[in-house]
Amino acid sequence: MRFIKCNRCGKLKRDSIKKSKGWIEGIVFSDSTDVHFRFDLCHFCSPKLVNFLKKYLGPVSKKIVKKIS
Repeated sequence: MRFIKCNRCGKLKRDSIKKSKGWIEGIVFSDSTDVHFRFDLCHFCSPKLVNFLKKYLGPVSKKIVKKIS
């Protein structure tokens, strides 16, 4: 069993739990293909990021952030 930790607040969830509402995971790539940042955010920390992506990136945000539900 693997645990996933929120990168912002440190909250934990079990990887085996598929229905964790509000948790998001994603990868942000830089211009260089060598560098990327992977993140997991809990349901308390994720709304601000999701709102930012919807507002500034629009349809592109669906490729960057995948909701886990």
